[in-house]
Parts: sequence; structure tokens; C-alpha cells
Amino acid sequence: MGIEWLDVLNEKPSPPVRMRRVTLRQILYSILRQYPGYTFELNNGVIEVFATRLARDEKNFLNIRIPQFHLYRVNLYQASYELGNAIRDVVQPRPGYGGGFGHSPNPRTGFDLSNISLVTHNLAVRGVLDRIAAAQGNALWVVRLKQSQMMSNGRFYAPTISAMNKEAALDFQWEFIPLKDLTGK
Repeated sequence: MGIEWLDVLNEKPSPPVRMRRVTLRQILYSILRQYPGYTFELNNGVIEVFATRLARDEKNFLNIRIPQFHLYRVNLYQASYELGNAIRDVVQPRPGYGGGFGHSPNPRTGFDLSNISLVTHNLAVRGVLDRIAAAQGNALWVVRLKQSQMMSNGRFYAPTISAMNKEAALDFQWEFIPLKDLTGK
């Protein structure tokens, strides 16, 4: 699953939805009905939730097309790091980069397993995030965009630092959230 959400000032959480013996589609419709302008689609086995007005907005970095992206047996942290580099290479090509993809291992998520291999061509960032989450097998991705603020490059809406922290990030940002605790606890 991928969730692309607009960070709205003073947005109130929706009331709980209680349903029994219904499909996932009915649950999503029921939740999104409370947020006009949002919809969802199934793309390559991944449910994408998004604001329709941002789906093709050139200031939404999730619409950047990555000409070629490939990974071979990497973990979620490295996949995320490599995607960030690929986006920067498209937006502002440069001769090279340094650094790393620091993370704190958490065996409960499986995010440190080197189980992601994929090759994509001319896919938008949201599509690459979909493929990474699907290949990982235990993740959904979330991007919260602040339409009222731009990133430090001045070209794209600023994402928040995380799904829970509404502070604006200066660069491309998304968060992967585990779908289940793999230790079974």
C-alpha cells in the first residue's frame, strides 16, 4: 500500500469506521468518503491512496519519472537511499555522491533483510515506491505533502519528516511502515 496525503492545518482525525463482513474496497471507500478529493487505485498489486488534485501536479515529487532504476538483493533502507539518489540525479545531475543509508536494525519489521531486487524503466517515484514495498513484502509507504511549503530546491512541495511529525523536510522524504510484527508477538 502507498499513501500520499496532504498535510492540512488543523485537520481532525476521522471517526473510527466499524464494519463487518465487507471487502477491503468497501472499507477504503468508507474511510475516504470522509476526505473529499481522495481516492484509491490498485496498481501492480499495490493500493495507492492519493489526493486527485496532486496526481499529476508537477510540484509533487512523486510524479518525477526515473528513467532507469535497479536494485539487486538490497534491504529496505538501501532501496530507500538509492531511490533518493536516483531522484536527485534526475532533478539535478551531478558527477557522484557519498554517504550512507544509516538505520537502526529492527528484526521485528524485516526491513533489514536483503530481499529486494527490481528493475524499472521510466516509472514515476510513486511507482518505484510501490515496487519497493511490494518486493519487501511487509511495508507500506507514506508521504505527507505540505502544499504551503516548498523543498529547499524550490521546485517541489515539501514533504513532512514522517507520517506523524508534521515538520517539513528539506529534501525528498517518505516513510516505510511495517504491516506486521514478524516476531509474531
